[in-house]
Amino acid sequence: MKKAFTMIELIFVIVVIGILAALAMSKLTSTRDDAKASVAIYNLKTCIVDISNHYTSTKEESTGTAADGSDSFASCKSVKDDAAFAISGVQNSGSDGNFTVANGSSTETWATMAQASAAKKGLVKTYSVGGAHVTE
Repeated sequence: MKKAFTMIELIFVIVVIGILAALAMSKLTSTRDDAKASVAIYNLKTCIVDISNHYTSTKEESTGTAADGSDSFASCKSVKDDAAFAISGVQNSGSDGNFTVANGSSTETWATMAQASAAKKGLVKTYSVGGAHVTE
C-alpha cells in the first residue's frame, strides 16, 4: 500500500501557510510605514536646522531653492516632496527670521503617523530665528 497525503491534509497546509503569509505582510506594511514616518520627521528636523543656520549666517531666509528652481537643501526638498509637512513664511526678500511648520496635505498612513509624532515633539509651530540659536 502506497502512503500519500490526502487532499484535506494538503488544503489544510496551504490554508495555514496563507494565514502566516497574511500576518507577515501586515507586519511588513506596518514596519514600512514606521520607517517612512521616521524619515519624514528626520527630514523635517534637518530642514528646520538648515533654514535656521542659513538665516543665522546670511540674515536671509531660504528653504534652499535657488533662482533656477533647484533645491540645495536636500532635507527641505524631501519635506516638500513627501507633503507630510508644509513650511511657510520663508521669504527670499524682506526676511524677518520667522517661518511656520504645519501639517501637509498628505493623508497616507505614514504621513498621518509622522504628523502626530511631530505635534507630540513640538515641531509643528512657528519658529523665530535670530542670533546664534532658534527660539520659540
